[in-house]
Amino acid sequence: MSTLLHETWKCYNKMVIPWRLTCSMMPSIKQSVMWMKFGSDLIQRFSHGDKFRITNLQEEIQSCRHGDSTIFQFYTRLQILWKELLLYRTILGCTYASPCTCGLISKIQKERDDDCVIKFPSWTE
Repeated sequence: MSTLLHETWKCYNKMVIPWRLTCSMMPSIKQSVMWMKFGSDLIQRFSHGDKFRITNLQEEIQSCRHGDSTIFQFYTRLQILWKELLLYRTILGCTYASPCTCGLISKIQKERDDDCVIKFPSWTE
């Protein structure tokens, strides 16, 4: 793609994305974001919803019981919840060395794996 076409595309893209976003919003929300800079302002305003989803996922994991389901169904349900939780709670990487040699990342991963193991025995409840 030529530089001129690319610049034209970027210009139109800056107009289309906000237009598409505002078209998908409820009128009350649209009014409150109409004059915001799209991107950083919107991320700052709406990114906190992830914390609520994390809380909901943690509660679902804690309340998940074997019940009438098979062990495979129970494990699959937990796996789905754990995987979604990992999407929201990524492990931060060390910025001092690449690759990290301090071992912190592997310790954090082990703790998360242990959390899953601790929850799994509740299938007998």
